[in-house]
Amino acid sequence: MKFLNIFMLIVRGLPALIEAIKTLEGLIPGQGKGEQKLAMLRSLLESAHEVAEDTEEPFAAVWPSWERLIARLVALFNKTGEFDE
Repeated sequence: MKFLNIFMLIVRGLPALIEAIKTLEGLIPGQGKGEQKLAMLRSLLESAHEVAEDTEEPFAAVWPSWERLIARLVALFNKTGEFDE
């Protein structure tokens, strides 16, 4: 797995990922539903990865990075009140 390839993939996808997280939070509000939201984000990312023509790394190689980033973004949004009802 090439660091720069994965890093650039994540940097390019970050704005869309943030929007997807916020959209899912709006569609499925409340606590205790994080596992379902994460599964949906994974499905979205994996679907996009499958049809993308500019990815050099297999999805299994990049998913751990996406998963950690999602967890950190959600924690940040929770801490800053982004998801307060």
